[in-house]
Amino acid sequence: MKTRILNILVCGVGGQGVSTLSNWLRQLSSLSNYICEGATFKGGAQRMGAIYSEIRIVINPKPNTIISTQIPKGAVDILIALEPWEALRYAQKCNSNTLIVVNSTIEKLYVDRFHKNERIHPITQIQSIFSNVITHNHTPLEQSIQLNQSILEHTISCSELPFTRHQLKSIYHEKN
Repeated sequence: MKTRILNILVCGVGGQGVSTLSNWLRQLSSLSNYICEGATFKGGAQRMGAIYSEIRIVINPKPNTIISTQIPKGAVDILIALEPWEALRYAQKCNSNTLIVVNSTIEKLYVDRFHKNERIHPITQIQSIFSNVITHNHTPLEQSIQLNQSILEHTISCSELPFTRHQLKSIYHEKN
């Protein structure tokens, strides 16, 4: 079987579960005997600050495979955005074949993120840039674990992630 690298970028704001979702992907990779490299970058030191993870999964790795933890520009295969404005922030790392999985709910911040003369919803902007977009409806911040599980289940069912729902549920129930 051919070796393949799957590049996944998970982004959101603090408190949405970016770290949890990224850790699930790492655990799923381990269960499947894939090599998984990556890093999490926290832009804010508190809740609601920008956060993202770059995850690189080597499927069918050759012995002694070593890869960088950083995803090259334009090489993201799957962008999982827990907040739509954050999806737009990382659009330049994507390409025309990138699957965009985005929560359609805008987190309420302490500032208005629309420009005064621009009232285009970020989902509309994302859909104008990319053709392969899956949106998820609002889930309150308190239910971020359920939202993240739903997003991963949906992405797995689209055959974009090389894992099973059973594997995901075993990881989820192991922690709860």
